[in-house]
Amino acid sequence: MTTNRIQDAIEAVQDVIDDISAIKAYPDYAGGAIGSVPFAIVIPGSGHAAMVTMDGDHSKDVRLTLLVLTPHKDTTPALKTMIPIGDQVIDALMVGDTLNAIWSIDALDWEFGPVQWQGADCIGWTFTVTLSNWEDG
Repeated sequence: MTTNRIQDAIEAVQDVIDDISAIKAYPDYAGGAIGSVPFAIVIPGSGHAAMVTMDGDHSKDVRLTLLVLTPHKDTTPALKTMIPIGDQVIDALMVGDTLNAIWSIDALDWEFGPVQWQGADCIGWTFTVTLSNWEDG
């Protein structure tokens, strides 16, 4: 049986983000003050599981939200820092066909702009990472 828990999917994406040197912080759980910027946080979004066989085999699709943000104090420096990170994240996530040899990335969608995070004005990327997995029951 493979491991395909939502936390495993989050950790697989975090492992990829950990290799992007432009991202200075990537806490395991979203919360508390972030000291280094830009920072990345991966949180559950939505998903779907379906039975494939009567023996308990099932497929699972998970959509995670990956936020890559920096405080929005001065627009020009923020844009110069954050826009290139978008390509780095896209390239890093889309290079391999699987994450941790378990999850397959089916789609990667993104938006760029202002985001409120824990009461602070930030600017950056909101990625939706759609992953799929197959588990033998």
